[in-house]
Amino acid sequence: MVQLGTEVYQTMLFSSGNASPGPTQTSHTSPESAASFRARVRAIQDAGCIVWLDVRTWSGERVLRPEDLGLRKSQIPELYSLGRKLLVPKETIRRFHTLADRAREVLREYGFPFRRDYFVPVTVLDLVRRSLDEVIAEFNREVDRFLEWYRAVWQEMEPRYREAAHLAYSLSHSDEPEEQFVERFLARVRAAYPPADAVRARFSMSYAFGWPSVPDLSETLPPGVAAELAQIAREQLRRDVEVFLDQAAQELRARVAETCEHVANLIREKQVVRQQTLESLRRMVDEFKALNFVDDQEVASRLAGLETYLSNSARDLNRRPEALASLRHALDAAAQTAREGDVSRVTGWLKRRIIID
Repeated sequence: MVQLGTEVYQTMLFSSGNASPGPTQTSHTSPESAASFRARVRAIQDAGCIVWLDVRTWSGERVLRPEDLGLRKSQIPELYSLGRKLLVPKETIRRFHTLADRAREVLREYGFPFRRDYFVPVTVLDLVRRSLDEVIAEFNREVDRFLEWYRAVWQEMEPRYREAAHLAYSLSHSDEPEEQFVERFLARVRAAYPPADAVRARFSMSYAFGWPSVPDLSETLPPGVAAELAQIAREQLRRDVEVFLDQAAQELRARVAETCEHVANLIREKQVVRQQTLESLRRMVDEFKALNFVDDQEVASRLAGLETYLSNSARDLNRRPEALASLRHALDAAAQTAREGDVSRVTGWLKRRIIID
C-alpha cells in the first residue's frame, strides 16, 4: 500500500520501467469492447484505476549563504541566484524535466484528472503502462549518461567557478591575498558536490496503479474517533468520485463536440474537406471508443452514424455536395448531443457502483 497524504492507495502494480504485468493487473482491452462495460463492471474499480506517477530529480543546486564566501548579500556574483549555487549547468537537468513532462502527457492523453493524479480506463491501461515504461527506460538511460559526465564535472565547472571567485574577491575588498581567497573559495565549492552514488539516488521515475481507500486509524486512535474520521474520509471520497465521473463524461463529450463543430463549420463555409480532416474525425471516434468508460451510449450512437461517411475518401465526399450536407447534419447532431446532453444520466449507473473500502 502506498501512503499519499491522508489517502491510502491499494497498489496493483509498481513499475521502474521493466516490470511485467502482475497477476492483479488488468490486460489491455480492445477499444470496441468499451461499450460492453456496463455488463462487466461490478464496481467503478473495474472500469479503470488511478495512476500515480512519482518523478524525482536532482536540482543540481545547493543553498549558499553570502557569508560562506565572505561577501554581503548585495555582492553575490552572477553565477549565483537567490542563495543557490549552480553545481551543474541548468540544461543538464532540464532534460529530465522534459522526460517527466512526456510521462505526464501520456496520462493527460489517456486519462482523466482525479484529485492530484489520473484515472485511466481499463481499455487503455496496458497502453499507458507500456508508454510509461518506455519513458522510464529513457529516463534511466539519461541518468546513466548524466552520471558518466558528472564524474568529470569538476573539470568542466572549475574554470567558471574560478572566474566567479576572482569576481567575488574584487567585491569583497578583502585584505587576504587574492590567490589564497580564490583557492579557499574553490575548496568550499568543490566540497559541495555530492558523490556520484548519492546523486544517482536522487533520480527516479516510477508509477503505481491502484485505487484510493479509507485509512484504518483504529490502531492509533480511540475507536470512536477512528470510526468518525473514517466515515468523513469515506463520504469525501464518494463525493470526489461522483464529481469526477461527471467531469470525465463532460471532458469526453467536449472532445467530441470540438472536433465535430470544427469539421461542420468547414463544410458550412464551403471549404474543401481534406483527407487529413477525415483522419482527425476517425481518430476522435476511435479515442472516444477507447476512453468511453462511462458507457455514454447517447454520444456513441451519434458517432456510429458518422462512420458511414468516414469510410469514404475526401475526394469522393467533395464530389458529392449532398453527401457533405448529410455529413454536416450528422456532425451537428453529434455536437449538439455532446454539448447539451445530461451527463448525470450517463454516469448514474457508475455512481451506484461506487465501492469504497
